[in-house]
Amino acid sequence: MTTDNNDLLVSLQRGIPVARRPFAELGETLELSEAEVLGTLRALFDEKQARRFGAVFDVRRLGYLSALCAVDVPEDEVETRAAALTPYTGITHCYVRGWPPELPLDTPGAGGGAHVPNLWFTLARLDGLFQQELDELKAAMAPHRILVLPAIRRFKIDVVFDPSRRNRAEIFPGIEARAITPDVAGEDISFRDFSDRDKAIVRAMQGNLPLSASPFDDVAAQLGCDVDALI
Repeated sequence: MTTDNNDLLVSLQRGIPVARRPFAELGETLELSEAEVLGTLRALFDEKQARRFGAVFDVRRLGYLSALCAVDVPEDEVETRAAALTPYTGITHCYVRGWPPELPLDTPGAGGGAHVPNLWFTLARLDGLFQQELDELKAAMAPHRILVLPAIRRFKIDVVFDPSRRNRAEIFPGIEARAITPDVAGEDISFRDFSDRDKAIVRAMQGNLPLSASPFDDVAAQLGCDVDALI
């Protein structure tokens, strides 16, 4: 992969201009043509190196609550208990967590050998539905208790992968984890009422953005609205 492609991959991860021809504008900053930018991006999907290219929304400002949850279940129940979680649309991740037996228990990060739950998942639902779905999950996991771990401090971490540095154990230059102070009186999670049009835009943008020269034109056509108004 060339240096130009490395720079392009980093730039694509940081976002594209909200403009009629975003890939052309991005290409100008890297001395690449619009066709070269789009060709590289499409190749990433064709080669299964990329799986999503779209908008990222602040779910809390969209009115969602979320929490990390954990359940300690017997090993022979893990598969069936995980399958019971599958139908719930609010679950965004579900995985088994534990300490590899081949590593010493006094290794940093091992928790000093303390026993921890083995089945973990995240739950994100609209404010009015969160507790209802959590109660249903508690009933589905009974008699095993769900440990609910809501966030009390939010951290903003810019995850940008540079292929030229993938074999180096280092933090990407210029990128730092920035702690954001705990919410005060809920002001950090305030959200307004969204119109049906707003909701349609979020739904259209949260998946994969069309890999065309004018992706926002495509989205506007899908929504039946004016592209300049959308932008």
